[in-house]
Order: sequence, then C-alpha cells, then structure tokens
Amino acid sequence: MSLRELPAQCVVAKLSVCGALEEENSSFCEQATVPLRLCAPQTNSFHMRLLPFLFALLALPALAQSDTCTATTETVERHIGETITFCGTPTDVNAPEPGKVKSDPVYLNFGGEYPHHTFSVVIWGDVSGKQRSKLVKRYSGRALRVHGWVKTYKDKPVIEVKSLKDITVE
Repeated sequence: MSLRELPAQCVVAKLSVCGALEEENSSFCEQATVPLRLCAPQTNSFHMRLLPFLFALLALPALAQSDTCTATTETVERHIGETITFCGTPTDVNAPEPGKVKSDPVYLNFGGEYPHHTFSVVIWGDVSGKQRSKLVKRYSGRALRVHGWVKTYKDKPVIEVKSLKDITVE
C-alpha cells in the first residue's frame, strides 16, 4: 500500500533520534525516514484522539535535545558535514558597508578576529533583510546559540544561517 492509498485515519512519520555518549563526551542527532504507520480503527474514535498524543510523546526527546549545544569553538571542526547547535560568544562581528561585498553578509567570527578566527557564522543579506544594520550590536559580545549545517570555507568551519531564527541570544 503506497502513502497515497493510506486510509485517512493513518499517519506516517519521520523521526529524529538524538542522544549523548558520555564515555566519549559527545552527542549525536540522526534523522531517518522510518515508515511508522499508525492507523486507528474506523469504528473507535478514541484511537483517533490518541494519535496526536502518541506523536507528541515520540517527539519530546528530539525537541528537548534540539536546544542542547552539540559544538563549541574547540569542537566545531569535528562536525563538518553535520547539522549542529553551536554555542559560543563571537570575538568579532562585522558587517561590511552595503554593496561592498556581494550579497551584503554579516560575519560572526569565533575563536579570534578575522583572519585568525577558528569558526564563522555568515548571515547573507537576503536572510538579514532590513535588520542587517542592527545585527552587529545585537550579537557583539553576547553568548549565542546557532543552529545550522557546518561546511568549510578556506579550510575553516562555517555555518551559513538560513533564517535569523537559527540564532538565539542567550
């Protein structure tokens, strides 16, 4: 039976599994599509009311883990190619004059000032929008939590945030 053929009382879910390895002092978060098909009998509406509750219970561990820092300035290099939650205070926040650099970025550098930093967060102009001019003040010297995918640029780890909601001031 394909997904399109499922009765209206059935639900298929995508699950995330997160955890911590205390022995290795590290954490992980994996997302997988698991064909979890829950169907309520058509004759008993109690089961239909129970389905949302069951899914909420399944999602709680993943939601609780999403706020946990999975990388710091010292460990972010180990997470290239992964989606992480980075926690740290930028040592340098820089917004070049509008139009001077293509796509009007705001740079948050951690572990030193550019070019001696160890990690960067880039906020492109299409993400910052009209708030761009306020971001330097908002993020300078503040403890931040940044969620995103880590890649490299000039041999240094970088997160290019997709939304300002991916950055939280603590």
